[in-house]
Amino acid sequence: MMMKESVAGKERRLSLLRGVIGGIALPFIMLAAFALSSACAPGENENKTIKDARLPDVGNLSSEGVLVYKYLVLWEALRNNDTDTADSMLRDLLELDPSPEIYAQAIAMHRRGKQMPLALELARRAVSLHPNAYNLQITLAELLEQSDKIDEALAVLRACSALDLTRDELTNTRQYIAFLLLHSEKLDEAAAYIAAIPKTERSAFIMFYEALILRRKGEADKAGTLLRALLKKHPDFTDAWMTLAQDMEKAGRHKQAAAYYQKALDSAPLTDIYLRWLKARLKFDDLESVTRQILHTSFNPEVKLRAAELLMDENHYKEARRVLASVDDVEAVADEVSLYLGIMAYESGEHIPEALERLRDITPETPLRARMLHVKALLHIRQGDYTAALDSARALRDAHPDAKDNWSFLAELANAAKNYPLAEGVCREGLAQWPEEVPLLYSLAMSLSFQEQNTEAIPVLEQILRLDGAYMMALNALGYILAEENRDLDRALILVNQALEQQPENVQILDSLAWVYYQMRNYPEAWRVIKKCAEKGITDAVIWDHYGDIALALHKNKDASLGYAKALELKHENSAAIRVKLEKLK
Repeated sequence: MMMKESVAGKERRLSLLRGVIGGIALPFIMLAAFALSSACAPGENENKTIKDARLPDVGNLSSEGVLVYKYLVLWEALRNNDTDTADSMLRDLLELDPSPEIYAQAIAMHRRGKQMPLALELARRAVSLHPNAYNLQITLAELLEQSDKIDEALAVLRACSALDLTRDELTNTRQYIAFLLLHSEKLDEAAAYIAAIPKTERSAFIMFYEALILRRKGEADKAGTLLRALLKKHPDFTDAWMTLAQDMEKAGRHKQAAAYYQKALDSAPLTDIYLRWLKARLKFDDLESVTRQILHTSFNPEVKLRAAELLMDENHYKEARRVLASVDDVEAVADEVSLYLGIMAYESGEHIPEALERLRDITPETPLRARMLHVKALLHIRQGDYTAALDSARALRDAHPDAKDNWSFLAELANAAKNYPLAEGVCREGLAQWPEEVPLLYSLAMSLSFQEQNTEAIPVLEQILRLDGAYMMALNALGYILAEENRDLDRALILVNQALEQQPENVQILDSLAWVYYQMRNYPEAWRVIKKCAEKGITDAVIWDHYGDIALALHKNKDASLGYAKALELKHENSAAIRVKLEKLK
């Protein structure tokens, strides 16, 4: 929550949360003197440390001595990251000395350990005991916010505003209230709250939140005017420059956006801002000049990698390769360079052999191994080498057997390679671990159908639809199989139409719909739909075969001949049967 805290307030809070520096340090000094004086005989080594000193028996100490002793043990435990001992000491100290400092330390420890319910419970108790402790009030509000209890957090902050606060504390509290109102979409309430703050007391953040409220209400011009006024007073307010830049991008004014991003960079030279600036420049500036800027600016290799990724996203593959080449000799990023070269080769269809060579020997230790193996398999598919693709997919599955996506990828690839028994085996083995994994169930159904085992495939598809009734591919597949089986055609029509609602232009689903109509002997509708497929450019031999059959049913012999000829040209699996149908038309 750095955004809503003044520098002075932050320093006070950090001092408090350091715990032992304030209320614990003084007792430590007291105990040091006490322990050394009682444990060391005169003339012994005067440099002996507290750690070496023998601590007194707690039972023989006064109540004040016990308190001091527990402070020291807590200090040592925190220094040594001994959370169990620290927790025990804090619980004891909260009974002996429930001061704001001890509560703050206990809350901080539970927050560090991600024990949010305990931290929140302690914060509530602390504030009830110390209602005037500003830092405890702020801590409670933060914990409530993190627990999605925004209204409670706001109530705490409003109560806090009524305390006798310093100017910085009051500013900090106001900023936090405005922030919570804005980010919980209470826009009218946020606007009214800010309007009630005297203009002379509105901080830079308050002005910024006011501008954000106007933006969200659709008053972009007023917001822009306010942001510019803010920047005249606070020219280093990075978020204001960023907001103006984003507004310019939305308006298509990329040159102005780049100018604002440059201002943001001047105030905060951060990688994300730099990349946004580059992206805006790519919309209007010369690509070569942007590339040269990336190459000749002395950034670390990781930043150049991200710049190369940005160029890739814009399909500037040649320039991305130049940037990657500039860091290719940096061992720390060698794997990333190989991965990016592989991704570009797959997306562009160029330099595939070189990319595969880079991915030839993938070290088991690299954290990018899974992604690299996946890209390697895709590149082999690009080359039509399904044997090598399957080898990479197997290596991926074997290297990361707990990732179910790797099983699904291998099964899907096996189906694409027409190795249906392998696909079935992978699916069944994977489903033994994840019996309701829909992608595996779908690949199993497809492998069974391709092996002409529709009787077994149909129950699997039905299971998928019980798990996810909107799973488009299962809707389409089941509808098509029912049409192929020439049964339950009314239901087949419903299923395919449900799939088509999700992707109205999907050629595969349109073909299924045409085939359902064909089996229902509704040839005019079948022809209307299959013609729509043809208009989109068919590259599937099965669809052209359907085109021929539907045309033939309507006695459109010329169109039927075209469909069968195209099916043969695309190497239909049952070419012999297609040739017979074509010969009958001559």
